[in-house]
Amino acid sequence: MGGAVKVRFAQVDDSDELVEMARVNSETRPNLRFNETRTRAAIAGYLLNAQPTMWVAEKDGELFGLLVADFYPYRYFDGLFTTQ
Repeated sequence: MGGAVKVRFAQVDDSDELVEMARVNSETRPNLRFNETRTRAAIAGYLLNAQPTMWVAEKDGELFGLLVADFYPYRYFDGLFTTQ
């Protein structure tokens, strides 16, 4: 069974694994071509600016899940909202 699942913010050291997750995810869209260079640039920008924010799920030192979410204020109401 292994250890507990840890959810945390993605880090620069996760970049290779994040690219691989993106590559696997791209298989769900065979009509589009995966671009590793563009993916690495996007991930680097996300990590630098925290917009969107990336979380990873980790178990036994291995990443197995990813959430990319935008936070933004709603123009007409109080509060903070997120999309994924």
